[in-house]
Amino acid sequence: MAQLNYHHLYYFKVVVEQGSIVKASELLRVGQPSISMQIKSLEDQLDRKLFERQNKRLAPTEAGRIVYDYAAQIFNLGNELLTTLNDRADKHIKIQIGVQSSVPKNLISKLTSYIYKHFVSEVSVFDDSLEETTLGVINHRLDIALLNHRPLISNKSILFSKKILESKVVLAGSPAFSLLRNKPIQHFNSVPLILPTMRSPLRQSVEYYFDRHNMKINMVGEADDTVVQKNMAIAGNGVIAIMEDAIDNYVRNKQLIILKEMEGITDEVWLISGKRNVANPIANKLIQSFKL
Repeated sequence: MAQLNYHHLYYFKVVVEQGSIVKASELLRVGQPSISMQIKSLEDQLDRKLFERQNKRLAPTEAGRIVYDYAAQIFNLGNELLTTLNDRADKHIKIQIGVQSSVPKNLISKLTSYIYKHFVSEVSVFDDSLEETTLGVINHRLDIALLNHRPLISNKSILFSKKILESKVVLAGSPAFSLLRNKPIQHFNSVPLILPTMRSPLRQSVEYYFDRHNMKINMVGEADDTVVQKNMAIAGNGVIAIMEDAIDNYVRNKQLIILKEMEGITDEVWLISGKRNVANPIANKLIQSFKL
């Protein structure tokens, strides 16, 4: 059998993931006829039909699914190779950290401080959604990631994961709201609230909490980023529902006041890393030893 053309295989992989040659063409910035031709060449070489059309979408055949599984492993391994070599360049150990947008930023500084204490290192931090951050770890673009949600994938052959923090959730606001401190929850009935967006599990917990107390939420704003939430609260725009560990410095500096604990509600932070043939030593130590 002739040598496999990895260029063709990569184009095939992208078409499977995008669901169409049109979308793959836009992503790769390659003409549709060129992609079609390369996929046809791959099918001729393998002597297998790799795609079938289902509801206006290209779906892999049974043979196509097998080829895709191998292609994903091949290119993930290639990414791992580049990442592993890059991790050890110039006597500094490099680490790429992904952070779900809703993870409190003060917790990231605790993680990076731990890294600098134990390693001569170069740290890169990238913000993104839960899905993209998790995918970055699986594809080895990221060495490790912080999520405030249990990982979407629990397969230990793909991901290692560890809960590094579980914190109670509180309602907090600027000194302008100090009269609400330790008041029954019913006193918050008409209070302007700044909440996480619907992408956050905490948003659902907060809505359920207010519903359970027969209260209507007076939402005046929402944000994924906890820094944005805290800054809006400091400005007096409203009260935020946030994990207590995310505002310790703000409380000490008297910029925010904890008004009330939301009994029974907690928020979490998880650390995940992808399974690799050669582990990043920093990621390995963090998974083994780091806690908030």
